[in-house]
Amino acid sequence: MEDVRALEPDRWDNLLERLACANLEDLFAAVGGGAIRLEDLEQALETTGITKESLDWTSIYIVGTGKAHRPGTLARLASVVSNQGGNILRSENNTLPDGGFELRLVVRHIDQEKQVLLEKAFAECGIELRSLELV
Repeated sequence: MEDVRALEPDRWDNLLERLACANLEDLFAAVGGGAIRLEDLEQALETTGITKESLDWTSIYIVGTGKAHRPGTLARLASVVSNQGGNILRSENNTLPDGGFELRLVVRHIDQEKQVLLEKAFAECGIELRSLELV
């Protein structure tokens, strides 16, 4: 939801208005407290165009080792995505206590076929990764 808020503010505002919520925290509280049923949330997401299909977004979660965490790694990982036709819309990264890193990318234009090719390309890119997940 934070990605939608940052990248699609009009859709975000429409969702909040439709569900009568002031912000993300209100939305979570309303859903968690039962004031908004999950069915109503799903319908509002569909109506406002906040679905994986309508946004054409894929989230990529990468955890790398300390050995892989050095200058140029992010650029190399971005290049892997670009070479498969993906367009990175947003990225967040953190350094882990052991020196490794976590990276989350929101990418547009990665269909199922490209996801398979992207996973293979990450495996062959020469960067030591602990985990890789495409959602």
